[in-house]
Amino acid sequence: MDQSRFFNSRRRRKENFRAAIIGGGPTGISTCQNLLRKLQHCNIGKNVSVKLLDRSCRPLFEGPFAPDQPDFLVCNQIATTMGLSPDALDAFWIWLEKKYPLETREFLSHPPRAEFGGFLQESFYQVQDHFSSVGTITTHVRSAVGLNETPDLVNVQFDDNTSENFDAVVLAISTKTTRYPHLTNCPGFFQSGYPVNHLATRIDPRSKVAILGSSLSAIDCANGLHWFGHVGDINLFSRSGLIPAVLSGRIDYKPYYLSPERLREMVNDQKLDLDRVAKAVVKECSMAMPGTDLIKFLRRSKPLKADDFLAQQLHASQCPQAYQSILRYLFNGPCYGELLYRALSLADQKLAKEDSRWKAYRHSMAPPTARLFQSVLARGSEVYAGLERVEPNGSGFVLTHKNCRGKVQKTFANVVVDATGGSCHLEGSNNPLLKSVIDTGLSSAHPAGGLEINFSSLKLTNSRRVYAAGQLLSGAFLYVSGQDATARFTDQIAEGIVDQIVSDDGNRLRFSDRHSPWDNLLNQAQNVG
Repeated sequence: MDQSRFFNSRRRRKENFRAAIIGGGPTGISTCQNLLRKLQHCNIGKNVSVKLLDRSCRPLFEGPFAPDQPDFLVCNQIATTMGLSPDALDAFWIWLEKKYPLETREFLSHPPRAEFGGFLQESFYQVQDHFSSVGTITTHVRSAVGLNETPDLVNVQFDDNTSENFDAVVLAISTKTTRYPHLTNCPGFFQSGYPVNHLATRIDPRSKVAILGSSLSAIDCANGLHWFGHVGDINLFSRSGLIPAVLSGRIDYKPYYLSPERLREMVNDQKLDLDRVAKAVVKECSMAMPGTDLIKFLRRSKPLKADDFLAQQLHASQCPQAYQSILRYLFNGPCYGELLYRALSLADQKLAKEDSRWKAYRHSMAPPTARLFQSVLARGSEVYAGLERVEPNGSGFVLTHKNCRGKVQKTFANVVVDATGGSCHLEGSNNPLLKSVIDTGLSSAHPAGGLEINFSSLKLTNSRRVYAAGQLLSGAFLYVSGQDATARFTDQIAEGIVDQIVSDDGNRLRFSDRHSPWDNLLNQAQNVG
């Protein structure tokens, strides 16, 4: 074959490379920034066309970081870990320091979420300004409802009966659906507590409100109603009755017991279970902080009352807590926690995602959030455990649950808010795009939530051109909700897209894809250790 013709045909393919990012929230914007960074680093030239697709013209205003929401809703993650790229996780912190040079350290550590929304907007404007050096990036208000992949492209179908072809597609959409679909059409039922400022205006301030859940979303909802002057009863109902722990100052800690060598032994143990992982974490914490008693962490005993637990947590948060540093190191990085998680049986993986003991420390709340919730509890609000069912009843709802003495009782509420955060399980999902992904065989629903994916590339299990990010990875990885995790995943996806562009035919697998994901993660663990 004539070499010049081959080179020119390759150039034409590269210059026409088209990528679609479906979802304009933090995950989509993070993908755009990491893709720009890697394209500039490779010096490929003006050859990439990116379309950022979202069904809303202002997707950021509908999410948890909406710039118009009240300032009492603060970030439940330390700002130094909330950058959009893994090599610049402190970018948000630096942005805040420039904007608020005289603010307190607590404000800078846990700023209002609206500030992160502003940071996201500004970051995307910068990406748009600089993308001309590598290609074009445009935003489009379109709702994708289906995918069909061939060896050469991915055809994306839209709800207006049109379609478009792309060389790579990134799914950066939410999977969340209400856990109480039988209440969907009932007056007085709200499928989400967000945005809380809008929710407060739609609820009679004298009504009895039942908030379903006791995690971060439920705390936000209760705080929001209280903040906006709700005078009626506000109670939380969940299965566990356990509220999130409180974040403290972060310290650097290098694990000793959970060293790469011990980790390798645990990962290769065919009998590894979640209880052994818990005991290993407690042992590491005990070595880091002699005299620390975390034995209760291993027990399924009755949780402390919410106000007692909160008081203890707020007291402990006044100084750095090694055990929280260890847990975050284990479960939000690419190494230790993910290795242990994937070495567990599927039943234990699901338990690790759902067990309130793990969730309480994996998803902790900021001290300002905890102090505001203290005032909610002080007004007489309760956190009830043992929620069994919620049924419509006349002009309201009846909740069957256990009281503080463990006896089953029924409570009436005028309003019910599903603040459980929704379910990540896709079985029976009514999302047309995700149904199409499953129906066409590109992937299947992961038993622990989200979609099945290739661990190394983050492509769907039966795809060479479709990637998944954000909540769609909720079953494959233990920790996906933090911005640091989002930055890591979207960086990996951007690298995969660049690899497609520079390869001869756009389909060649990366070297890392031909190796076990265990080998890749173990190598990373060795480097970190």
